[in-house]
Amino acid sequence: MGVKPKIYILSDTDVQGARKLPVIRQRFFKIEKDPQYYDYLLFTSKNGVRALLRSMQGPFPKVLAIGKATAKEAENAQMEIAFVSKESYSEKMCEELCGFLPAGSRILYVRGKRTLFDTASALRECKAEVDEVVGYETVCVECDSLRAPEPGSVIVFSSPSTVRCFFSCFKWKKDYKAVALGKKTASYIPAGIEVHLSPGRTFKECLEYIENIYF
Repeated sequence: MGVKPKIYILSDTDVQGARKLPVIRQRFFKIEKDPQYYDYLLFTSKNGVRALLRSMQGPFPKVLAIGKATAKEAENAQMEIAFVSKESYSEKMCEELCGFLPAGSRILYVRGKRTLFDTASALRECKAEVDEVVGYETVCVECDSLRAPEPGSVIVFSSPSTVRCFFSCFKWKKDYKAVALGKKTASYIPAGIEVHLSPGRTFKECLEYIENIYF
């Protein structure tokens, strides 16, 4: 058996069995809205939770979260979880929420500066009252602070931003292997690159998948 290739996570998250290559970072903004006016807080990313906590302390309303990782971040901050979507896509989450939310629910949606789907408008169609606040922005890390992955490495792309920032710094080597967390992320990877789609949306689940397909 040959030497196992290195696995790179394009994040500053510590994941056992992988190396960190943080091609993105977050720029946080102060949040002025008073959460106590709302029935629910909505987060579609862990960074939404982090942005709110940088601006204020609780108590907070119950949380609507997309995916297990976002819900876990809120739970770690002692927030009460009212809803976790089964799917890690905003479109699917909104469909689920439409059947969950009472009409007239007041929601504060803490989001990033760039979004791929108009979550607020979708929820307003379900008779929810939604206010949006931009809590953070995802930006690329300076290329000269990064070192290219070794030849033959497995590169894990976890968001369209990681795709954009990776390819702004590095050229794709033929012996690299690409794995994406989610169909949306996979669609942003340049044509001609074979992409394996992780069935799980967490880094831990992704690494288990990589072990199965490559090792």
